[in-house]
Amino acid sequence: MTSTGMTIGSLETFESDDKLFSKHILKEGHGDLTANEGSVCLVHIIMVGDEEASLLADKDLGSYRLKEEVEIVVGEGDSLLSELFDKVVITMKEGENAYIKTRVDANCNKVDEITGQKLALKFNIQLKSVSRAADITDLEPDEKLDRAEQHKEKGTAIYQMNNIEFGLRRFRKAIQYLESIQSPSGLSSSMIARRDTLSCHCNLNLAAGYLKQEKYEKVIEHCNAALRLEPKNVKGLFRRGQAYAKMHKYDEAKSDILLARELDGENKAVISLLKTIDTSIKKEREMYQKMFSH
Repeated sequence: MTSTGMTIGSLETFESDDKLFSKHILKEGHGDLTANEGSVCLVHIIMVGDEEASLLADKDLGSYRLKEEVEIVVGEGDSLLSELFDKVVITMKEGENAYIKTRVDANCNKVDEITGQKLALKFNIQLKSVSRAADITDLEPDEKLDRAEQHKEKGTAIYQMNNIEFGLRRFRKAIQYLESIQSPSGLSSSMIARRDTLSCHCNLNLAAGYLKQEKYEKVIEHCNAALRLEPKNVKGLFRRGQAYAKMHKYDEAKSDILLARELDGENKAVISLLKTIDTSIKKEREMYQKMFSH
């Protein structure tokens, strides 16, 4: 979080790096303890301009609630507003009370700094207590695996509810934990297998989500990561082939899909995509022939 240089009274107003909110401290907290990912915190939130409160659904707030003290776990929200509250809480000290001006409206959409001033939600947030979680570097490998699996399962659940962006965030968090398990020297063969399986699945899920978002370079990146672990994974080959085809890289696409068909000859989606690629290659060749025939 960076200072805007503005002051109200004797305390500064800060703006988050992503410009999603600004924070003015109404009452300073005490001590040096701050929240991190996984911290259990007791918070109390009041909306300023209460007439909009009824428009916010529980799903928009995550574990947070308005007008009541509630215990939350930082990082467990799967909506724009709950993520924003998490970012605020991480900047606070125990006992701190702050006024928060967001760039989010009552429909939980981002609003423009100038034109969205009247629509932007505003809150008073009190951080009553913090029970800080262990940092990722302090966790044992089995704890990291457990956390990765929890994020993967929650990501799958919300992805299936069509909450694509926050599903992808869960998969990315899972991979963070998995990538922090660097050396296999102290791991059993079963833990290594579990790590690699989870990593493969999370990368495949990320590839599927990025396909929906039409971010084809990212699809290829995550399919590559999955295929390094499981070179004959049909889903990885198929999704990478889809991405290559969308980018008009038909030779690369056909190579992947031919291998996928060799591994799973009855897969209807693979067979259908291969026909589509062959048709696209034929059309492309015909187009070039016409171009150079004149």
